[in-house]
Amino acid sequence: MINKMAVTAMRLLLLGLCGILGVWATGSPEPVSTNDLDVANVAKFALNEIDQRTNSNYRSRVKQIVSAKRQLVNGFNWFITFDKEKTNCLITDDLKLLKNCIPNGPVARCDIKVYSTFHNEYTLNQYKCNSPGSLLGGITEEDIEDPLVKKAAEFATVQANNAVNSLFFHKLVTVKSVTKQVVAGLKYKIKFTIGETECRKNRNQLNHCPLTNNAGKVHAMDCEAVVIFKAWETPQYTMDKPVECKDVEGGIQLRKKRSLTVNMDQESKDEISHKILFKDFKARYNKVYKSSQEEADRYAIFRKNMETVRVLQATERGSGRYGATQFADLSEEEFRKNYLSPVWKKDDSLPRAKIPNAAPPPSFDWRKSGAVTEVKNQGSCGSCWAFSTTGNIEGQWFIKKKQLVSLSEQELVDCDKVDQGCGGGLPSNAYKEIIRLGGLEGESDYPYRGSNDKCTLDRSKIKVFINGSVSISKDETMMAAWLAQNGPISIGINAFAMQFYFGGISNPWKVFCNPAKLDHGVLIVGYGVKGTEPFWIVKNSWGPSWGEQGYYLVYRGDGACGLNTMCTSAVVN
Repeated sequence: MINKMAVTAMRLLLLGLCGILGVWATGSPEPVSTNDLDVANVAKFALNEIDQRTNSNYRSRVKQIVSAKRQLVNGFNWFITFDKEKTNCLITDDLKLLKNCIPNGPVARCDIKVYSTFHNEYTLNQYKCNSPGSLLGGITEEDIEDPLVKKAAEFATVQANNAVNSLFFHKLVTVKSVTKQVVAGLKYKIKFTIGETECRKNRNQLNHCPLTNNAGKVHAMDCEAVVIFKAWETPQYTMDKPVECKDVEGGIQLRKKRSLTVNMDQESKDEISHKILFKDFKARYNKVYKSSQEEADRYAIFRKNMETVRVLQATERGSGRYGATQFADLSEEEFRKNYLSPVWKKDDSLPRAKIPNAAPPPSFDWRKSGAVTEVKNQGSCGSCWAFSTTGNIEGQWFIKKKQLVSLSEQELVDCDKVDQGCGGGLPSNAYKEIIRLGGLEGESDYPYRGSNDKCTLDRSKIKVFINGSVSISKDETMMAAWLAQNGPISIGINAFAMQFYFGGISNPWKVFCNPAKLDHGVLIVGYGVKGTEPFWIVKNSWGPSWGEQGYYLVYRGDGACGLNTMCTSAVVN
């Protein structure tokens, strides 16, 4: 058998020969044994990267390698398919201890592409993991230790106590099994056991009540419940149907203290993990709170938001990544009030745009042509509609007048009498108001302040004007054709998933971002395809530290989050 040192020597010899010839030998990917040590090392590297990129709280490990191929380039491209399983080890635990971790979750299949140099330096270029529950309507087995599952079981336990005819409180003893189905939210079917305690139901802090000890046994009931979880609603948990319980014949043995200690340790690990994430979040975004009470309140919101992140990531259909963005300590209500617009009302008053007959090119990006200004930051002001409008006009002016001018959003916030400034607005209204005002000043002459102020428009400093506005087709192929020929498109979108977006091609289910409820104005500047995923390139107005350097990559082709329902543009002759 050729040892690893010999293999390395052969690689270096090949590297030298290729260097002398001045070319790299490139061929088709060739099958490699799934037992190959290099394949195992590449898969382990990729899985660690995937855990980091998806902001997983727990480490995963390779359950089995299904297939592997290798392609010789200026190094190697590895194409590997493997099954991964989550463990009970925290992501903060030493990777060397992974062999001691216990499987603690469902299995998912991953396809990866990794580039390696001849010195075994790895880069993860592509990955796709089919998460359990990723198919709408599909029923999958769930990890009973998942925090969302635990909370669903605790909610079901409360409902069981309401249904059980007993003076004494019953507490959750164990969760036997859980299945999940993606419907209008997450539908959990839970089988669990509850045990009778020494506390009457009217006592406070019932979860701290001891189980009734009747000669070493506890009166218990096996229950089934169907719980619906909707991260975006209050309350988040509701029952799909009444809980059903039946007595366990003969009761159950009292659990040993050791088991309780293990559960408490797991809860402590979860708490520690969230506190580490919160500490990193504060450092990354320079978050400083006025008091310890405010910090405690923000931490509570942060923890709740991380549950939403977990749901978004678990059900993501594309390669989108979600996590603790700069908005992770804001409640949904605060985020909506400060950064979004009230739900847009449909406006059919604009004339229809003429769509080019030619098929659109496979990809297009107006940034490469110089038609897009830098990413701006609206701050805590619901003026997204103004940024969407000015971005469109900046592109139109550049294409028609060959000059890129950064335009004033503050002029629209202050001087537009139809829209509501920091309280929201519509691009279709703004176009008409810009015509009434005579045009827009430049950013440097009328700088952005992020608040509603008195209009100080100086018409002598107007830099651009428009001649009208049009509505663009909802058909995404037609949208691409229009964009490639005419410029960036102003759109509305449901921004629920955007609060936690880190990168990748976002493709959330419509249950998370209702396409009929648009609450954020942004700008499509281009489109493309990555692997098998077609996507739009969307310019946002939350600064370059958000998302993909200030941009949102979102799936193209199925009206993701309603992005195709209100597409407009100014007209510059």
